[in-house]
Amino acid sequence: MICMPEKTNAILYRQPLPSVHTQLGPVRLRTALQVMAGPAWQLEVDEVQRVVCHHLRQGYQLPTPVKHPQSGGRR
Repeated sequence: MICMPEKTNAILYRQPLPSVHTQLGPVRLRTALQVMAGPAWQLEVDEVQRVVCHHLRQGYQLPTPVKHPQSGGRR
């Protein structure tokens, strides 16, 4: 099971899967999950609860949210 999305990993989990990653095999599941996430993400596995989660590696930061101008202002 994938862990509940948090502020940091939600950006990863809502991204579409790149077409290059639709055929990775044969490889171990752990390897596939890390390859699909990319080098900015650390895969962590809770073997007791059988949950996997990605956390942003040290040295990486989330992109700054883009502010969109307000539309429908006074005229």
